[in-house]
Amino acid sequence: MWFALVSIEWTRLTRRWLPWVAVALCGLFIGLSLHHYYVLSAADFSSGAVKLPGLSFDLATALDQTLVLGAPFIVIFGAALMGDDYTQRTNQHWLLRASRTTSLLAKFAVLAFLILLWNLATLLFGGAFGLGYKLWISGGASVAGVNGLETAWALLYMTLVCLPYGVLTLLLALLTRSTFVSAAIGFGYTLVVETLLGAVFYQSDWIRWLPRSLYLSATYRLNHIGNRVVEVPMTLHEPVTACLLAAGYSVLLLGIAILWYRRQDVGG
Repeated sequence: MWFALVSIEWTRLTRRWLPWVAVALCGLFIGLSLHHYYVLSAADFSSGAVKLPGLSFDLATALDQTLVLGAPFIVIFGAALMGDDYTQRTNQHWLLRASRTTSLLAKFAVLAFLILLWNLATLLFGGAFGLGYKLWISGGASVAGVNGLETAWALLYMTLVCLPYGVLTLLLALLTRSTFVSAAIGFGYTLVVETLLGAVFYQSDWIRWLPRSLYLSATYRLNHIGNRVVEVPMTLHEPVTACLLAAGYSVLLLGIAILWYRRQDVGG
């Protein structure tokens, strides 16, 4: 039944226009970002003043912006997956056929897979645009210098550090029983609260335990795509530690959501 629920939730989500608009905006943003860099530096590349970067640069640059691009959509998707059930009364229908835990885990699986695909799309857009601009500037392009295994690990790392935002929104939708309210609170936290806390308490050690700091920590792993190692500042965690913490946050929030959902009166 769990796989059937995952399939149904995935179909419900992907039949909407928003996921496809999100992917299109992702491609547009990555394309404009790389366009800005390559066009402004084209003369320097041609003269040899600046060395043309390899494909690993494009892949890392694209993935480095995954949360900036994805946070609003992760919040919206998480709110819609859970919140719409209260509006449409679909949770009462499915709970006749599956447990509340199974139902919630299916939504989490869909959201996690969606975040993974989002990061993969970001990576592919970065690679495609990067190769295109290299062909335009130098007449040739190569995938040399890209560590395939590290690229896969980077994709996993960036997915893990995005998960807490999605699970938090699922929990908010459970608590508020509203897509709009949970999305509004999610936006407030991801786009306002964390930014303000980081700006006001930037010298405090506890800031590095925030999800946004875990994301920033994981971005240092992106250097490994080009076989480069960069020292992580003391104000952040090592990428592996950051990913483990993000996974721990996700499990904790998901556990709270399951306990709440199992005790909640969904008939009201």
